[in-house]
Amino acid sequence: MLQEKALTVNLSINQWSARKHDKKISAEVESQHQAKDAGRYNKILIAKEELQKIQKAANAARTFHYENTLPWSDNGDRLLPSSNYFTYIQTMQNFKSDFEKSVIDFLANYDAVVDDARIRLNGMFNAADYPSKSELELKFGFKSEFFPLPNTEDFRINLSDTEINTLRLSMENTMNERIKTAMQDIKERIKAQLQHMKEKLSNRDEIFRDSLFENLKDIIALMPKLNVTNDTQINEICEEMKSLIADPNNVRNSNSLRNRKAQEVEAILNKFDDFFS
Repeated sequence: MLQEKALTVNLSINQWSARKHDKKISAEVESQHQAKDAGRYNKILIAKEELQKIQKAANAARTFHYENTLPWSDNGDRLLPSSNYFTYIQTMQNFKSDFEKSVIDFLANYDAVVDDARIRLNGMFNAADYPSKSELELKFGFKSEFFPLPNTEDFRINLSDTEINTLRLSMENTMNERIKTAMQDIKERIKAQLQHMKEKLSNRDEIFRDSLFENLKDIIALMPKLNVTNDTQINEICEEMKSLIADPNNVRNSNSLRNRKAQEVEAILNKFDDFFS
């Protein structure tokens, strides 16, 4: 049962935008150009670099979250296979620690940041635009919530058998569609990696970075963990892709090796053409 192989996770990261709609400046711009309802002027309240560490931690966490889970529902829930659970929570805890430390550092320097904004914005500065430290702290948050997958066999609700069967069928159809979407996501990630490699390796004038092969290794290691339906073709193609691994410098310095790797990529794409379609 899928309920024994996976759960759902919802990642929520909140940040202060440090932007404020300035009605006065917006009106002045419209008056200057004799326009009406022409737009909004949003002030950047603090220097952009002041929030960069927080934003970097948040972006890294979101990237990892999406790479290590599969699409599931419209409310932001993602499917997390149990085989990838411990890696997920350990890494996400590190991101959370980085995020929270960056927030603490920012709040400690907040008074100086506001003083700098007073100079930078000059006549556009308005002290009322800036929340207090206690208010500002509430604008930041980092939370992962985990939920079990629903069991369509366990209905504890006061309905008739006919209504329960209708609900169960609807849930099963929804679950099957979501599983199909999740597995399609794996196929698309693998195909995108192979097509990117083919494009880079087939043209000798194309420059590629070491990440071309590092990303390949990551895909090979991660996709079997996300394979909650134990699709044999996913495991098979990951095994075949191992033959593509090579030292990037060797590939760059040898046209024959580069051509061979490009041909190997194309052979895998052709062999699994039905799988990708």
